[in-house]
Amino acid sequence: MRRGVTATAFLILFLWIPQARCFACSSCGSGGDDPLILYPTDQTRVYLGLSQTNFAHNVSAAGKPEDVTGIEAKRKWVVSVGQRLTGRSFLAVAVPQVTNSTAGESQSGLGDPSASFRYTVLRQNFANPLIPQLQLLAGVKPTTSRSTLDADDQRTYLDAFGDGHNTVRLGWDLWSGMTPIQYGLGFNYVYAREREFEGRVYRPGDLMQLNVTVGKVWGKWKAVTGVTHS
Repeated sequence: MRRGVTATAFLILFLWIPQARCFACSSCGSGGDDPLILYPTDQTRVYLGLSQTNFAHNVSAAGKPEDVTGIEAKRKWVVSVGQRLTGRSFLAVAVPQVTNSTAGESQSGLGDPSASFRYTVLRQNFANPLIPQLQLLAGVKPTTSRSTLDADDQRTYLDAFGDGHNTVRLGWDLWSGMTPIQYGLGFNYVYAREREFEGRVYRPGDLMQLNVTVGKVWGKWKAVTGVTHS
């Protein structure tokens, strides 16, 4: 079995906090896989992100490298645009550009796009800074790109840029950003629709995901880190 190690580089590592505006901080992505979060004063925001996944080489029982099947590395650029709909809700759309590579060659193409929606049920309040923000999440990701099921290259899957299944996501996001030490807790349930291909039915199973984040404020700057359990 091959395992992958993913490193994600966010182009915006620290977030600027305006001092002249009295608004509570929005969630910093503690829930969901949507990379873009709008602040209370934002009407539109654009996000650009980069991730790199390197897969381990297959090794035989004798300790010798085996013939490579599957890609050795995946690089993904993601562009996302968010637009506020009301004072409590916003919509974001993301489109990835994927590059798959092996030792000798690589191919690039667009991955599956996604759309996500957030609605703020409970807002943070400066009068009660311990009360967190609560948002409801919903998202869809249609399969528009080739996957390992229908890739032309069934040995290395260089031309497989999508997941191969239409998915629907529901969840919630709890975020406390009114104190110097901030925290977030988010939950997602992802349903992947089964797909029939060449007479066989494929269903990857459902996914439940828990995200925990912790942040620290230094004057006008803030850093956030987190872990995900699936």
